[in-house]
Amino acid sequence: MDWPKIKSMLIVLLVVTNIILVFFVWQDSVTFDDYQGIQYEDVITFLGENNVKVDFGEADFPKSITQVQLEFIPFDDSLVHDFLGDHFVYDGQYYVSKAYVAKKNDNSFIWAHENHLTRVEQDHQQNLVHFEAISDANRMALITEKVNDFIKDIESFETYRISEIVSLAEYTVVHLKQYHLDYVIEESKATLWLYNDDLVGLKWNWPAKILETSLEKYDIISIDRALLYGMSMFESGDVIKHVSLVFKLNDPSLSIEDLISGVAMPYFKCVLQDGKTYYIQAVNNN
Repeated sequence: MDWPKIKSMLIVLLVVTNIILVFFVWQDSVTFDDYQGIQYEDVITFLGENNVKVDFGEADFPKSITQVQLEFIPFDDSLVHDFLGDHFVYDGQYYVSKAYVAKKNDNSFIWAHENHLTRVEQDHQQNLVHFEAISDANRMALITEKVNDFIKDIESFETYRISEIVSLAEYTVVHLKQYHLDYVIEESKATLWLYNDDLVGLKWNWPAKILETSLEKYDIISIDRALLYGMSMFESGDVIKHVSLVFKLNDPSLSIEDLISGVAMPYFKCVLQDGKTYYIQAVNNN
C-alpha cells in the first residue's frame, strides 16, 4: 500500500471536514443572531400593540452568569454609636442626639438630621421620579468626593459604588449599590441625602456578605423572552425606561420574602418611567 499517499489523503480529508464544520457553526450562529433580532423586534411590536413602550435602547446581557451564595448582615447597636456618638437617648422609636436621629432594625438603618427625617424615610423610587441628573461636572465631582469621604471609614461599604446622583431644588440624592461580579445585589442598597450639598441623611438596607461564588453557571434567557414574561406585569401606558441584570435572594412574587442567606438568583430589573420597578427571573429553566 502507498502509505504516504494515503496519509496525504487523510490530512486533506480532515482539513475539508474542519472547513465544513466551521461553515455550519458559522451558519448556525448567523441564523441564531438573525432569529434573535427578529424575535426582539416582534416583541417590541407586540408590546407596542398593547400600549407598552420600550424606551431603553439596545441592551447587551451575558448568556450565562456564575452562581453566588450570600448572607444578609443584621445591623447592630455599634452603628448607632458610629453615627451619633456615645451621648444619645432612645425614645422607643428613635435614637436621638441633639439635632440628629437614628433608627434601626435587623435589615434597615436610618440616620438623619431631624429637619430632613421625613424625606429620608420616604425615599421610595416613585417619590424620586421628578429628580434629575446633575449636568454640572464640577458639582458632580464635589458631591462624589464628599460621599466617598463619608463612607470610606465604614467597613461594610467596601463593595458599594455610587450608581446614580440626582437632584431636585435644594435636595440631592446619591444612590449606592452593593456589587458582586459587576452586578448589583438588589436588596443591598443605600441612599444618601444632601441639602444644599451638605449631608443630612442616610437610609441603608440589607448589607450582604458573599459566602461563596460557585463555578456553576446559570443560563440567562434573552431579553425578548424576559419582556414577554413581563407582559402580565405591565399595564397599558407603561414606558420601560431601563433594564438591567441584578442578583436577588428574595422574590415576593414566589412568596419568598424572609430569606437571610442562600443562593441569589439573577433577575431582569425593569424600571418604568413613573418609577415603578418589576423583576423578571432571568434563569433559563429549560
